[in-house]
Amino acid sequence: MGQLLDHYRSYMLSLANDEISVELVAKVAPSDLVQETCLQAARDFPSFEGCTEAELRAWLRQILLNNVLDLKRRFLGTQKRGAVQEIQLTGADIDSRLLADVECQRPQPSEQAISAERRHELHRAVESLPEKYQRVVKLRNFQLFSFQEIGDELQCSAEAARKLWARAIEKLSQKLDDDESSLRKSS
Repeated sequence: MGQLLDHYRSYMLSLANDEISVELVAKVAPSDLVQETCLQAARDFPSFEGCTEAELRAWLRQILLNNVLDLKRRFLGTQKRGAVQEIQLTGADIDSRLLADVECQRPQPSEQAISAERRHELHRAVESLPEKYQRVVKLRNFQLFSFQEIGDELQCSAEAARKLWARAIEKLSQKLDDDESSLRKSS
């Protein structure tokens, strides 16, 4: 069971990183959310009724999304525990060396904002692609499907799925380069 769940860990971590807002990362790391999801999946596996890998992936995704919703309810929907209510500790409150260590490990707010903006630009660029390209990029890069699974989904061979994905990535790269060039020209 551990090996099976470990196989999906990077997929779930990718989902968790996309789903957890900046405010919640201060409360729960995406890797902790994945760990909790794995524990629940292991506990509830006897009730899993699916037969295919795609059904297992969807089941794990739903458990993870439910955990994200629980986090949002717990920390963003409350007054006293609300993540937005938190204040940062200063050196007077704790040992400044410890604070420096913690600050070095966490991304700075500007880095988080840049990362969020890049994700937004990427999603916008993907949405501007033709439908078939959008689908293959989402399946491969966002849902971490294998080319065989993509081929099954699109009713083509794994090799055809790989070639379609390569063309989609090429188009996506061109789109992002064009967007960046036009942004520099307007600045």
